[in-house]
Amino acid sequence: MLRTRVAYTTFEQTIIEFYNDNVLTLELLDALAGMYRGMKVNSAGSNMLITCDGLDLHQVCIGLVDPTFVLIARGSKDDDDEYWERELKAWSDITTSRWGWD
Repeated sequence: MLRTRVAYTTFEQTIIEFYNDNVLTLELLDALAGMYRGMKVNSAGSNMLITCDGLDLHQVCIGLVDPTFVLIARGSKDDDDEYWERELKAWSDITTSRWGWD
C-alpha cells in the first residue's frame, strides 16, 4: 500500500513541477505515466499540489490528453458535483485505458 502511495506522490510532484517549468508535453506525460503501467497507483499519496495557475494533477493531465475537455476552476460557481464526476471519469479513463494503471 505504501508503495502505491509513494508512486502517486512522485508522479504528482514530477508532473506539477514539469508543468510549472513549461516543459511538460503529452509525449513526456505519457512516458512518465507509462512507468507505472500495471501498478495500483493510490491517490491517497496526493499532496494536493496545485500548479502556478491553479490546476491540480488531474486537470493538468486531462488538459494535455484531451484539450477539448473544459476545465473548471476550483471553487468557481461551475465547480459542482456534475463537473467533478465528469472530471473523475476522464481521469479514470486516462489512467486505466491510456496508461494501463490498475
